[in-house]
Amino acid sequence: MGTRFYQTDGGGVTTRFSYDGLDLIGEYNGSGALQRRFVPGLGLDDTIVWYEGGGASDRRWLLPDERGSVIAITNASGAATTINTYDEYGIPGSGNQGR
Repeated sequence: MGTRFYQTDGGGVTTRFSYDGLDLIGEYNGSGALQRRFVPGLGLDDTIVWYEGGGASDRRWLLPDERGSVIAITNASGAATTINTYDEYGIPGSGNQGR
């Protein structure tokens, strides 16, 4: 396994991130339990799917636009669960999800 980083929010909740080279591949809670697994695409910072928890059934597909910004997230059935927005300068909307 590669590099590990972490963040702690204002409430004291710690999230740890695991990387394989430059690709994010895992997100863990403060106790070390796997929360999300990420499958990288061919490019840098190009996650194509994430799995919730340790299983393989709850997957989310990240759909990018021509600039690589995640504009939608679909569930395993292909139904859109999130539509992301960006302003004219590329600043993500406050409700955006995905990496």
